[in-house]
Amino acid sequence: MESEELKETQAALDVRLKENDRTEETVTPETARSKVNRLFLELKIREILNLVGCIIVIPIGWSFLERSENKLMLIALIYTIVFFTGCIIWHSYKIRGLKKFDLAKSVSDNIYCINRYNLQIKREKTIGTIAASILIIPLFLRYVETESISLLWGLTSCTVILSALATYWFYKKIYDKNISSVLKSLDELKALKEKEE
Repeated sequence: MESEELKETQAALDVRLKENDRTEETVTPETARSKVNRLFLELKIREILNLVGCIIVIPIGWSFLERSENKLMLIALIYTIVFFTGCIIWHSYKIRGLKKFDLAKSVSDNIYCINRYNLQIKREKTIGTIAASILIIPLFLRYVETESISLLWGLTSCTVILSALATYWFYKKIYDKNISSVLKSLDELKALKEKEE
């Protein structure tokens, strides 16, 4: 008696599980498009915020540049201003590339657009790492020159390490995750279009 009830319960659970699998596997073109649009909008907003941040850093660096008397700090500030000017150009270029993304175009064009953006992000990681490393050198030389206390060394070292970890997390969490999700959704959309044809 109990074994029959157990078998019936098991069968009912199997049916529900199969129904859930079917609903999860069913991806309509509208849901795929809305997901891609949402993720792409998020990427565009991130790039615009990065651009605004770079624009804000330049006047701040310029004001410090006018007050700086130390040669190493002067080099670091000039380098920072030049670096962030390059960042403004770079982010503008990436935003221009993201504007080419349009779901009214073919899926292949959109996949090309996101792959190109992914390549730009990879280059940005490499160049940013090198540029940040170069910027750190005059700051550490400044501390050596002034024979500053070990607390300042520790604070600077912790700041550099935390900044590097935060940047790594930011790229992994935001860019890599969103780009892979967009590519996955575009592949689903492409498969759905192929099924319709």
